[in-house]
Amino acid sequence: MIHAEYQRFMQTLMEQNATDPVCKIANIVLSHLDEIISLNGTRPTRGLYEHQYDSKSEN
Repeated sequence: MIHAEYQRFMQTLMEQNATDPVCKIANIVLSHLDEIISLNGTRPTRGLYEHQYDSKSEN
């Protein structure tokens, strides 16, 4: 699903004549998409960080 969405995004970039640097970055992301996807853990890190800051401010 993410691959298909990213392919549509790449198609949109091409249709809108994106600049060379934008296309290069998009291609780099595409070539590492599986690695990037795997970074999406199942832990809700935002909630963990907010909790850490809340407990520090109480002291």
